[in-house]
Amino acid sequence: MKSFLRQAVIAIGIVTAFSNRPALADLTSSSPDANSTVSLRDARIINQIDLRFSEDINLYGSRFAVIGPHGHLFTTIGQDINVKSVVFLSLWKEIFPGRYTVQWQTISTSKHRSSGSLTFTVSTKAATFSSTEAGIAEPIKQPDEPKSP
Repeated sequence: MKSFLRQAVIAIGIVTAFSNRPALADLTSSSPDANSTVSLRDARIINQIDLRFSEDINLYGSRFAVIGPHGHLFTTIGQDINVKSVVFLSLWKEIFPGRYTVQWQTISTSKHRSSGSLTFTVSTKAATFSSTEAGIAEPIKQPDEPKSP
């Protein structure tokens, strides 16, 4: 009986330990989006990657890396002055066509750790999407002017 009781207490302790795990500072969005294709022209104009996390990030305890088709890219890491959950990576080198990977290991201001990566592709061709996917409404046609007699 004691053995059964001991096993039950251990099982309850394990379930409780895993159910009360703290939330992670997860990536909620990015620009460019994960798995997206960006035109080379747009990538050269922007030359920055924006990451938005679910919690405010402590930059001093976090690491970020951008790896492109020619290896690691030198970046300047910054943070939105008003929204500490937004981190931006400004690229110093010229962008080339190919696959880019952004890797991070973060610690939030509430001490939650997180790590992950995202990839996007830079293409010499313009990105293709429909106007409705981009949230652009079709122009509204104005009614014809009445013809005078």
